[in-house]
Amino acid sequence: MRVYLVSDIGIALPAATERARSELERRIPKAVISQLDDKGILVKGKRVLDLGAGLGGMSEELLLSGAHGQTILA
Repeated sequence: MRVYLVSDIGIALPAATERARSELERRIPKAVISQLDDKGILVKGKRVLDLGAGLGGMSEELLLSGAHGQTILA
């Protein structure tokens, strides 16, 4: 991922390294799930649809949080 971010996207290596680390730790998806929970929006048992924008981190976090659904790759 780091190579992609640096070579293809043109992000500086330190920023690409931090972004890759953030993706591996699923920081953004975890924060989104936490914010939804704080608002009383629980994903456990809910059916979700991922349209395939991104690297799949949000889909993985939703599934780990008890949601179920499918991914459509565009």
